[in-house]
Amino acid sequence: MILWRPAFETTAPQLCGVSNQATVTHVRCHPRRDITGAGYANGTGVLCQPNSTALLFIRAAGEGGVSALGFSPAGDHLAIGTEGGEIAVLALPDGLFCESPRSK
Repeated sequence: MILWRPAFETTAPQLCGVSNQATVTHVRCHPRRDITGAGYANGTGVLCQPNSTALLFIRAAGEGGVSALGFSPAGDHLAIGTEGGEIAVLALPDGLFCESPRSK
C-alpha cells in the first residue's frame, strides 16, 4: 500500500502495510496516532506505521474479504468485519506502537 498524506506535512508517498497478492479493500487512519489499518480481499487485516517496518497482523486470511474497518473516535478500539459475516472489536492500548501522537 502506498499512502499520500499531504495534510500530515509530507507530499512524498509513504509505504505501508504488507506485500500481498490480495487487493486492499479498506484503509483507515487512526484519529490520533500515525497508525494505519488495512484490510485485504483475502481477509487479512493489519495495523502498520507509514515508512516503518512496524506491522501487526490483526486477522489472518480466511473466510471472505475485509468489508468493514474503522477506529473508534478516541482511537482506543478498532472494528473489523468480513464478507463471511465475522466481526471483531479490538482494544488498542496506547503503547501498541512506540511513537508520538501525530500532529494535526
